[in-house]
Amino acid sequence: MSDRIMEQEKKEPMNLTKRLSTSGAASRRKAAELIKEGAVTVNGAVETNPATIVKPSDRITLNGKEIDSAPELVYIMLNKPRGYVCTNEDIHAKKKAVDLIRLRNEVRLFSAGRLDKDSEGLIIFTNDGKFADRLMHPRNEVMKTYALSVAHPFADEQLQQMVEGIQDDGETLSAEEVYQRGDRKYILVLAEGKKREIRRMVAALGNETKRLERIAIGNLKRGMLKPGEWRMMTRRDVAQILMLEEDDPEVMSFSRNLNSKPFYNYKARGKQTTGRPPRRPSGPRGGSIRGGRSGKQ
Repeated sequence: MSDRIMEQEKKEPMNLTKRLSTSGAASRRKAAELIKEGAVTVNGAVETNPATIVKPSDRITLNGKEIDSAPELVYIMLNKPRGYVCTNEDIHAKKKAVDLIRLRNEVRLFSAGRLDKDSEGLIIFTNDGKFADRLMHPRNEVMKTYALSVAHPFADEQLQQMVEGIQDDGETLSAEEVYQRGDRKYILVLAEGKKREIRRMVAALGNETKRLERIAIGNLKRGMLKPGEWRMMTRRDVAQILMLEEDDPEVMSFSRNLNSKPFYNYKARGKQTTGRPPRRPSGPRGGSIRGGRSGKQ
């Protein structure tokens, strides 16, 4: 989408859900929930219909705070440590992942997807609701890769069961691929990622999750980021996470204001540096069990 088209879109009426999303207030799904909960006003009146059409001149507030109709869009990759929650809504949480990120200007960030409190690894924070939805919606099948350590080794038939599907609480849980990396260590690739999906699969097979780390989203790897460290994403990062070429129109629409090289900002740990870290060779070791859309029932 060209800048000219995007600027024109900002001048046209749109539904309230999209207005909140494009303002960076929340993803579309979360924006619709907030509207239904009565957290949004239009020109001073509470509006609970997500489909309400609003004009650019309408004054929109979320929880009493006016939203910006055209904020600067921010895309951040964070290596979430264990013990931190991803939600911004839990007022009782002592450790929020978003609080590890320190920006010069105040930006309303939210996570594109979740990692539970006991899990760690790569998570994306942004104020671009459209980008968050692109990563989160199941139909887009943005692959997520996890490193799993368990209490006991899985039998081969159990690994096959993970790919074919496990029934739990009325849902079918499954991995696209499973690699064994050690006696009790595995790599799992998920296309969707239901709530606590890997932990539930492990428990259903009579095993116990000892450690769970997300090491990649799409083709974007966590890399050299240590727990608690974060950096701004680049156009290349956006292309890798969407599994597209850098000059793809969709990549360009999201990354039009991004630098070509990463900027590291580790203020959460009190240090700051720039440049690209050295790349380490990576790739699965050992055998693997793969699934496919055509092979699943």
